[in-house]
Amino acid sequence: MCSCCSDMQKKLVSFGCSAFLILFAIILGTLWPSMSSKLLRDKLVIKNGSVNYQNWIRTPIPMYLEVYLFNWTNPEDLDKFPAVKPHFEEMGPYVFHEVHDRVNLQWNDNNTVTFNQRRTWNFEPELSRGSLDDTVTNLNVISLVLLFK
Repeated sequence: MCSCCSDMQKKLVSFGCSAFLILFAIILGTLWPSMSSKLLRDKLVIKNGSVNYQNWIRTPIPMYLEVYLFNWTNPEDLDKFPAVKPHFEEMGPYVFHEVHDRVNLQWNDNNTVTFNQRRTWNFEPELSRGSLDDTVTNLNVISLVLLFK
């Protein structure tokens, strides 16, 4: 505080601020449980016709899945292993638009919902490097281990 205020004024201002903060804390502590439960009931409960219901049924945020594959470019040299090591080339990304739907909704008596989730992936050729017709050769590691045991 400033040097122009007397000690009594400083004490009164400090007491006033402290009393206000204590009163605010008591009121907030008393009202908070009912305010928070009302907020949760109004905003988070999924019921037919609510704002969150449509967002829950089908996610409005676009989701994309990027897949990278590794193509084995010299499979004909397998019989020369380990002298010739396999050579791999990265392919992709292959981009898929992912859609989540909740279907077969059943509203139960105990205020719960039973549903099935359906996920679909749609190929996005304009975002991908490559097509779904690309040929990819891969190692079957399990068979390879059994072969060389």
